[in-house]
Amino acid sequence: MDRITKSLLDKFTKQNNLNDFSEDKAFEHFIGYIITSLHYQESFDSNDISTGSGNDTGIDSISIMINGSFIVEPEEVADIADSSSYLDVEFIMTQSETSSNFDSKKIGSFCYGVKDIFLEKSITSFLFLKIIMFSLAKALTLYYHFLANDSQVIHK
Repeated sequence: MDRITKSLLDKFTKQNNLNDFSEDKAFEHFIGYIITSLHYQESFDSNDISTGSGNDTGIDSISIMINGSFIVEPEEVADIADSSSYLDVEFIMTQSETSSNFDSKKIGSFCYGVKDIFLEKSITSFLFLKIIMFSLAKALTLYYHFLANDSQVIHK
């Protein structure tokens, strides 16, 4: 990890009380927070978007915004659905690697994980039922991050 990224990660780790996390886990929170912040400008906790460890099929964070509101609990969907005639839904999912090597197998795993999320019934089928009743999802945005070295940087 380069010095600038490491410095930013260390600062984020301290500010968010993630000192007990491994560097890899803290990096997952860091990337999830940065990416979600691009879509949602109010404050939130990276623990609310982290998928946890193990058996997550490559997904490190999931953020859901409905009508501009950051969703943490399934009950929030019902509240918004009851008070609105539409649902403007945005899903954001990230996968991050501290490795400097691009791994196409991990991207494949990430994509299959995203597919599984939408097929899994226990993930709040209520949420998806309400979304289908009111509208289609505005966006599904996927981000895959790894620490590229200079030879891997794409210049446009």
